Amino acid sequence: MIIRGDAANLIHNREGRLAPDQKSQLQAMRAFRVPFLPMLFVGLALMGVGISRADVLGWVVVALGAVLLFNAWTRRQSQAALKTGVVQAISGQLEKIRPVPFAMFESELVINKRSYALLAKLGEQPLTVGQNYTIYVAKGVSRMGIIVAVETA
Repeated sequence: MIIRGDAANLIHNREGRLAPDQKSQLQAMRAFRVPFLPMLFVGLALMGVGISRADVLGWVVVALGAVLLFNAWTRRQSQAALKTGVVQAISGQLEKIRPVPFAMFESELVINKRSYALLAKLGEQPLTVGQNYTIYVAKGVSRMGIIVAVETA
């Protein structure tokens, strides 16, 4: 029985892909709309400036540039994962429900000792700690994993 999410979208999720509505909802989030190219170019520029300097400050600038390059790469990977829209079904017992400070997520759920972010506005039916659920997670979009649907196992 579906607990959170839309029944029409759940058909796509069971097939291992995001529904078009879910994909557009995730793409509309600000975290996934930030372009990666400016970060990439600024990171490369900082690394170039840092390498041209031969002092301690230059190495600090190189490190900042490397952080921006890594951030640009991970943004690119998450945007590519969102375009492919792969969904993974995970079954397990709900261990904890924690609040999160972000409006785009309702709460953080811990299942099988892993944390997942429950997308906001998926429904009002309460989740019970200790009960078995099957969650559908958008794979590769974020480190934590974003839950797009929940049903009882």
